[in-house]
Amino acid sequence: MSCVALIGVSATSAVLAQDDEDIIVEDGVYDAAVDTLSDVTNLSAEAGDASVTLSWDSVDGATGYIVFKGTNPVGSGEQYNLPEEELGDVTTYEVTGLTNGTTYYFSVAAMNDQALSESYGQEVSATPDGESAPAETEILAAEALDSTTVRVLFTTDMTLDDVANSVTIAKEFDDAPLAVGSVNVVDARTLDIVTEEQEPGVSYLITYTGDEVLTRSFLGSSNVATSDEFMIESAVSVSETEIEVKFSEEIVLGDNPINEIAIVQTEDNTKFLNITNVLQDNQNPANILIVTDTHDAVAYTMIVTEVTNSLGQSLSDENSTFEFGGFGFDGGDTTPPEEVSSLRAQLSDLAQAAVAVTWGASPNTAQDLANYLVYFSEDRGETYRLLSTLDPETLTFEESGLPEAEVYTFKVTARDQVGNESEGKTVSLPGTGPAGMLALALTSLAGGRLATRRRK
Repeated sequence: MSCVALIGVSATSAVLAQDDEDIIVEDGVYDAAVDTLSDVTNLSAEAGDASVTLSWDSVDGATGYIVFKGTNPVGSGEQYNLPEEELGDVTTYEVTGLTNGTTYYFSVAAMNDQALSESYGQEVSATPDGESAPAETEILAAEALDSTTVRVLFTTDMTLDDVANSVTIAKEFDDAPLAVGSVNVVDARTLDIVTEEQEPGVSYLITYTGDEVLTRSFLGSSNVATSDEFMIESAVSVSETEIEVKFSEEIVLGDNPINEIAIVQTEDNTKFLNITNVLQDNQNPANILIVTDTHDAVAYTMIVTEVTNSLGQSLSDENSTFEFGGFGFDGGDTTPPEEVSSLRAQLSDLAQAAVAVTWGASPNTAQDLANYLVYFSEDRGETYRLLSTLDPETLTFEESGLPEAEVYTFKVTARDQVGNESEGKTVSLPGTGPAGMLALALTSLAGGRLATRRRK
């Protein structure tokens, strides 16, 4: 094909029409040819996931290239129906933002400050297929559930045949073996390994030898108790690389907190978010900041393993996961369940400073109620602490040994399966402070009729 030469700025249109004297381009009129460039040759296209990678041979004298693209092939006198892209002196380019399953057509022209080669010298096509590379198999986490059980999580489904002969454990500092007993397959990605008694705080290396050798460190543990009241209260993406997490009480991080937390896309559990740092708030040790690679605006699930509270208690299985939205995520459920009704509190045992709280069930019209949360305040509702997390069938709670206070205030909220929590309803009654003892006794005699409800 012939070459078309231009003087002046580079062309920005896919349509080149030659008059008797001038070359007419969409954005201007250029003088007749004073130089020529060869056509682009050996143009090829390789389909990817929502993308196509183009490559071609370098053209002598070219200082840049223009990529033309469209969803239809181009014949004589026609033009591509998608915007072109002007590049520097490169010979490969990935066209992104395409639709999988749609066929795209491409042509490339060479250019410099005086000339543009034939725009449609060669045309290629490709269809993005959406098939991504298989996820890399790794040990995502290894955690001592107690002094004789280690849970191992893989990043992909595994063929866990004859696993008892595929797992070894040894101390990291001297390679002393830790005897392995039975190995139980929890699911396609999870193993529970029974070991001899571990040494608390000692670093062990677990090695799985299957199709490839996989390793992961974990800390030996004593029998760690769990607490149903210890939980993740919130997780909020405050930027594309930062997530603020609030626990219900002060926490203690291990030696390597990056390995104590995993974050995975909720809709695709093969896509893990890489964590680069975990920082604890010195002013409020119940809060941490998780620093990650740039995350997408999708739903994520956070899995917390070795974090404990100040008493050495770990999160229960039910409370060790939390779903949240990546930065900019505006989809999904953001509506909490409806409030409880008929909230009441009355003294159940004066000597034990015990109070019983009852309520009516949330209407739960969305059918996604996960639990009720009971909070307590001894400063008339200025601050609250969580007392208990209860299943949706439980509509009563009793707490004894309450601290001395003028007024007791209880709050009950409803929380759904993705963490949306209602504002809550509150109820107050006289406490066990000097001014409240008589009123508390009278409240007991009156069957709780002096209790009142109010919103925080």
